[in-house]
Amino acid sequence: MASVFFVHARESLINRGRCPRAGSQSTTARVRRLRQVFVNGGKIKYHQNKKDKPMQSILLILLIGLAGGIAVGLQSPLASMMSQRLGTLESIFIVHAGGALIALIPLLVYGGGKLGQWRSVPWYALLAGVFGLVVIGAISYMIPRIGVAGSIITVVAGQLLVGTILDQFGWLGAMQRPLDATRLIGLVIVMLGVWLTVK
Repeated sequence: MASVFFVHARESLINRGRCPRAGSQSTTARVRRLRQVFVNGGKIKYHQNKKDKPMQSILLILLIGLAGGIAVGLQSPLASMMSQRLGTLESIFIVHAGGALIALIPLLVYGGGKLGQWRSVPWYALLAGVFGLVVIGAISYMIPRIGVAGSIITVVAGQLLVGTILDQFGWLGAMQRPLDATRLIGLVIVMLGVWLTVK
C-alpha cells in the first residue's frame, strides 16, 4: 500500500512539473522525502523529528538527576538523626553498610559482576569511599546547626565548584566543557543562594 502511494505521489509531482524525470540530480532527494511518509490505516503520518530525541534525552537526564537529589535530600536528615543518637562514626558505618548490603544482592545474582577486576581501577578512584565518609560526616554536622536546606545547598555548591573545575580541564574522566559566561553567572547565583539560605 505504501509503495503504491509513493508511485502515485511521484507521478503526480511529475505531471505538475515539480518532480523531474529519473536521471535528474534532484530526483533522489525528492524520492527520499517521499519515503519519509508512510500510510497507516488510510492516514498519512510522518516519522518523528530527530530533533525531538535530544529533548527527550535531556528530560530523562533531568528526571534521573531529580531522583538522585530527592534521595540525597532524604538521606541527609536520616543520617543526621542517626548521628545525633548514635554518633557520627556509627552513622557513617550504618549508612555505608546498608548501601553495601543492597548492592550485594544484584552482585550475587550476577555472579559478582566485574568486582574481581577492581585492580584495574586507578588507585585514586578508590578514594571515592573516603569522600563518601566526608559527605555523610559533613551533612550530619551541619543539619542540626543550619537546617536541612542550608546543609544540602552548601554541599551542592561545593559539588558545583568542583564539577566546574573538572569540566574545565577534563580531569578524572570528565567531558571537557570550558567555563563560559552563562555558566559563570549560574555559579554566582548558586553561591548567592547559599549565602541567603544559610545566613
